Amino acid sequence: MVAGFRIRPLVMEDYRVERAVAAVRGSKPFTILPFMPLKVGLITTGKEIVDKKVEDAFRPKLLEKLSRLNGSLMGQRFCTDSLEQISEAIAAFLNEGADVVICTGGMSVDADDKTPGAIRSRCRKISFQGTPALPGAMLMLGWAASPEDGRDVAVIGAPACVAFDERTELDKLLPFVFAGIEPGDLVRRWGVGGLCEHCPTCHYPACSFAAGS
Repeated sequence: MVAGFRIRPLVMEDYRVERAVAAVRGSKPFTILPFMPLKVGLITTGKEIVDKKVEDAFRPKLLEKLSRLNGSLMGQRFCTDSLEQISEAIAAFLNEGADVVICTGGMSVDADDKTPGAIRSRCRKISFQGTPALPGAMLMLGWAASPEDGRDVAVIGAPACVAFDERTELDKLLPFVFAGIEPGDLVRRWGVGGLCEHCPTCHYPACSFAAGS
């Protein structure tokens, strides 16, 4: 169910019903957009992961999210905390026809974190860097041009919390990307109800954390 209405009285005059019908006839009170079958390239950053001292925990979470969004994972690349390596990995996925590139890790304000700079180096436009909600406040979205046909490719910088928290700001962003919507200033609304309460039983998106989106 996406919408509903109810007539409160047991009976109602015809003209009132006709007036309501006329108000919406030929208009679009709301629009339902399908999730597109986008191909996603995953870039995992961190020397400790490259050296296999720490196991990547995000890939299985991403696969579960993509299954609900009609998306597919086309591959995963591992990089140290090097701006050049991360930038080259993004370029490689763009050349292979990715529709979305997600970079995980290296997204804090620490000087050693190079992921935001790598994303900026490949994107023609940055929609936002940082969101007014937790967890996932360091989320970033940019748009790169596909070398194949010049179409927009979403390049997402996902903070470390996406590997550990069940729901983050990434969950609020992905439906926009898969529906072909540029979130733009809508991100400002994410501060409304923008604190995940880590409920014992997750009901996302039927919760206050999803309210602003």
